[in-house]
Formats: sequence, C-alpha cells, structure tokens
Amino acid sequence: MYYYMVGCKKHGHHKLVKYAILVPFYWLAMSVAAWVAFYELLTAPHHWSKTKHGLHLKNKKAFIHAKNAIGDELVNNKLIYD
Repeated sequence: MYYYMVGCKKHGHHKLVKYAILVPFYWLAMSVAAWVAFYELLTAPHHWSKTKHGLHLKNKKAFIHAKNAIGDELVNNKLIYD
C-alpha cells in the first residue's frame, strides 16, 4: 500500500494518495468476486448471468427519447410502451 502512495506522489497525482488506503478493500472485493465466480463455476458451469437491457423502453417518455437519440431504425418497435 505504501508503494501506491509513493507512486502517486512520484507521478504528481497528489490528490490520489488519500485513496491508497482503500486499496486493501479493493483487493478484498476482488477476492470475494473470484470466490463467488469459482463457486458458480463448480455449481452451475453452464449458467451465464446476463443483464436484461431495454426494459426501460417500456416507459413512453424513455421510448420517445431513445427514438430521437439513436433513430427510428435502431429502436425495436416491438418494445412499444404500455
């Protein structure tokens, strides 16, 4: 952790030195994520957790905003709002 602080100072990132104290928590979070992934690999090797995208388009205002932002041809018209 000391090396992170020294590296920040050496490269002129003085404002980042205070965040070097959080590095062990980052390591802990990475370890937990790795163990969870390993457990899921053993218990459900063919499962893939996916994020569902586009559910916000059921909102009329969001649907119209998306059509205006990216164009009619890119927005699936089957996602018509309720």
